[in-house]
Amino acid sequence: MMSERDIDLMLFGSRRCTACGHPFPASSEHFHVDKSRADGLTSHCKACLCAAGRAAYGRDPGKYAEANRRYRKRKAARP
Repeated sequence: MMSERDIDLMLFGSRRCTACGHPFPASSEHFHVDKSRADGLTSHCKACLCAAGRAAYGRDPGKYAEANRRYRKRKAARP
């Protein structure tokens, strides 16, 4: 019996994450959608993108706090 991963590989093909190098089924389960790319998927897997985002936040949380304050202020000013 074929696993769900095997079926995904048959239907969507395989795609290798350019950050970690692991092959995944080329589907939106493992890669974010990017309509500007020919195949419609990002080059980094979701796990790598999340890890990069957490690392960026960890390097400068004040930057994100300030952006959040500006966003809330802008939203509150709208009628």
